[in-house]
Amino acid sequence: MVYPKATPKNRAKRLMTEAEAKEAELLWGAYEQRQRAVSTLSAFDLSERELENRMRLGARTDVEALKSILLAVANTSVDLHHRKMAHYQLAILEERDGQPYREHLAWAAKYQLLRFEQDGVQKVRILTAGELDSCPSCQSQSGRVLSVGDALCQMPIPCAGCTRTLVGEAPGFCRCMYVADLN
Repeated sequence: MVYPKATPKNRAKRLMTEAEAKEAELLWGAYEQRQRAVSTLSAFDLSERELENRMRLGARTDVEALKSILLAVANTSVDLHHRKMAHYQLAILEERDGQPYREHLAWAAKYQLLRFEQDGVQKVRILTAGELDSCPSCQSQSGRVLSVGDALCQMPIPCAGCTRTLVGEAPGFCRCMYVADLN
């Protein structure tokens, strides 16, 4: 049997054997994984070069290299927004891989609060993902207003009883967030 397929390096479709077609699918998977990683890094003003450097240092896959880079950003960036987003991206990656991720969600929420504090925001309001995309635990927090200091002490996000998932099967991918309460 033959299959009309292309590869990332040669976009012209050509007839391939079953084995060649399977190899082409693997190449497309790796290509798409690289593109997602590069897209994620661009939000941090980083490029594909950083991925390649991590691969030279021993990362076996683009995802492993990406996680390593994001951990470095999360732990060392002076930009609190970058730290927040690095932890959030790590949570997404870990959830997709079936790994524990809630600690990253908690750090993302904490860095959001620290950034509000840095910007002089006094109070925050909890915003949910909406009635259709929030679990009962998250909905119970909807609209709650706290001082930034109280929110840092209590850390109500991610909601402890959250039952939502993102792409995996493990519940608890809380999508609640803090917004500045200007009232």
